[in-house]
Amino acid sequence: APRLVETNKTIFPDRLDRDLHFLNQVGIVSEGLLGELRKSVDILRPNHCWIGFDYTDPVRKNFVLTPQTHMLCAVDVEGLVNEHLIGMGAAKALVRWMNPFKDEFFRLLAMKDAPDVQAYYGFVELCFLAQWMKRAFFERDWKAIRTNYFEGYRRM
Repeated sequence: APRLVETNKTIFPDRLDRDLHFLNQVGIVSEGLLGELRKSVDILRPNHCWIGFDYTDPVRKNFVLTPQTHMLCAVDVEGLVNEHLIGMGAAKALVRWMNPFKDEFFRLLAMKDAPDVQAYYGFVELCFLAQWMKRAFFERDWKAIRTNYFEGYRRM
């Protein structure tokens, strides 16, 4: 039951700004990069976004390919959350392992009459990256903290 809502009436723009500010305060994102990312967010923030159920843990080990139908099934139901910015799970998969299949993923998603998150994917990806880096800092997962993920959002 996805809902198209006004982005500014959701928590996601403020959460993204807080996460980016946090990453700056702990030294992960420089002051200059923070300023550039905020300008990019202003450009990328959609007027409307899709909210609803999203699968937030799309790591390869959490999927099974059914031999009969060749359908991909998620097996970790704890990763299914409601009232979420739809596409955050896809952003995680695309950043971590699925990027070579990005175009095909969005093409197939469009064929399934799913909410069109590709139209504002940059905003979704920035939301994911900032949240992921913040979590990695708290979990001391230093290998996950790579500011080069933000490079594509400089000087937009």
